[in-house]
Amino acid sequence: YTVADSVTVMTRLGPLLLAILPLGTPRPIARHMVVEITPATDKLIELDAFVSGVHNCTIKTLPAVGSLYQLSDNYMNYKYTPWKGLTIAADDVVRVETNCTIVYEAPLDFSATRFTYTVNNGSGGLSSTGIVDLLKADRIMQYSNFTFNDESWKVITAVTKDVCWSSTAITGNLNHYIYNCNMEKTLMQDNTARWYFKAPAGFHRNLANVFNGTVEFDLAGFEGYFTEEKLYETPSTFIYLGCSTCNSGEGLYIAQRNVTFDGSAMHFKFRLNDNPYNGWRRDPFDIELSEWPLTTNCEIVEVLSGLDVIHIFADVSESEEIVGIDDFVFTGGPSSTYIPNTCYSDVDVAP
Repeated sequence: YTVADSVTVMTRLGPLLLAILPLGTPRPIARHMVVEITPATDKLIELDAFVSGVHNCTIKTLPAVGSLYQLSDNYMNYKYTPWKGLTIAADDVVRVETNCTIVYEAPLDFSATRFTYTVNNGSGGLSSTGIVDLLKADRIMQYSNFTFNDESWKVITAVTKDVCWSSTAITGNLNHYIYNCNMEKTLMQDNTARWYFKAPAGFHRNLANVFNGTVEFDLAGFEGYFTEEKLYETPSTFIYLGCSTCNSGEGLYIAQRNVTFDGSAMHFKFRLNDNPYNGWRRDPFDIELSEWPLTTNCEIVEVLSGLDVIHIFADVSESEEIVGIDDFVFTGGPSSTYIPNTCYSDVDVAP
């Protein structure tokens, strides 16, 4: 039995040993994160890896605009500029001894973009994929401002209908906006089913970094009977966000249900965390319950991670009404925001 034999045995057992070693070690987490970017500048980014001991980070996908770079020898050794070293390609490992720090070079015409990464610890434990959203100072992640057209929004009644688009300012902050039109009933008739605005598929992506951020929009009623006796009583669903594939395919949905809209021009802004003051409720799938349970932070993150349902119930009265909507926006959470580590254990949050 020689040294060479020992090497052969260890080589063959290596993958098995790596699989066994992490059993008592927490799985590393490649945390999702938001980084504010100034156009035409370089930005040092330390990837938010939650891991103990020796580890490395791998860039999995590249940003659609701009470029990623390794740290230069000059900066690593002496903290002198330039920061940028070699260009990073997909599946490149970030240089060791940099604490997973890289450089993003933003173009002059920078717009929001993202890249992804993973973390591997010294015991062979591999994280799920972390998303790094690169945003301007306004931290806008997704929006519709209807500047040129209706951006494929729809109105849902008993059937799906096209919206109408207008560039004529009428009231409040609405200037380029959409509104429900061609409704089958007259304003004097009562509803048989509530109608709502439905956001297009362009919003259907992982928006986990909106956690602790906001969803906001402007509404104004153009026609209708918004009198107290005609308005629906609360609780009544006003905004409904959902992930139809979450919860093992059963779906997970959250809503605002204690909102009053009386037809006047109003700006609505809701912060996406589980503070009861912010009012998010989880759909219990029970039509007998009017008081829905409060949601949790991890449920909110889960919905945002698989977001494919966005409904705005501008139908707030028992009669038909014409309502316009403008500037629908999701913004990332403030710089102090961290998605709780416990949320990353859900496969919907950490793909």
